[in-house]
Amino acid sequence: MTYTLLSVRELAFSHENVSESVLSTCSFDFHSGDVVGLLGENGQGKTTLLDLLAGRLRPTGGSINWDKGYFLPSGGGIYLEQKLGGILLPWCTFNEHLRIFVRSNLGAAVGDGMREVARLVEPYANRPCGRLSGGESQLAGLLLAFSLNWDVALLDEPFIGIDRKRLPQILRGLYQTLRQPNKSALIVSHRLNTILFLCNRTLVLGGSAGARIIDNPHQGDESLLSHVPGELVAKYHEMICHV
Repeated sequence: MTYTLLSVRELAFSHENVSESVLSTCSFDFHSGDVVGLLGENGQGKTTLLDLLAGRLRPTGGSINWDKGYFLPSGGGIYLEQKLGGILLPWCTFNEHLRIFVRSNLGAAVGDGMREVARLVEPYANRPCGRLSGGESQLAGLLLAFSLNWDVALLDEPFIGIDRKRLPQILRGLYQTLRQPNKSALIVSHRLNTILFLCNRTLVLGGSAGARIIDNPHQGDESLLSHVPGELVAKYHEMICHV
């Protein structure tokens, strides 16, 4: 049985001393078990929306109502920013991070869904994180975050810098994790195939309507990992440009 985790009504945000709003009249509901992909042109407020939902920014109008205090210090929410390597201590190895923060080893910490993804990290799991490449640290940060106890995840371009050849394997693992009971997520990505594969709904930001949320019948379609049909690309491009 699903229930409303989050209700956003007429949400607006503008920076101090700037007349133009980053967000305006943004309204939507987010339900338990939802995996929602955020789409929109650059500058339409995708990252700003996540910052507002996580409590890092205060809205200039409208309301944000979580069912629980997910983004209070004791809550069950995690916010994964674009450069996930920043959460790693450069002098610690990835395995040391697991022992310190998760108190577990790699295989047990990540669960079944991400176990295949964890194998990608094993070759450098005992190397100090300060010596990892950008893509390696991004994947290590993603795995560490998903090893924590969480119910709601906000992900802002979590796959930046990750090798495109490894991305399908990572997306399959993440899909299995997000399909578990009591897991919900909002994901920003410029990769349409990522949104269509992972998400059951899409939230398109921008324009006078503020936001438009639609169901996605393509969730879990593995063919999208290698190719997005032209008609789907055209459909979403039209929505993004004319929301």
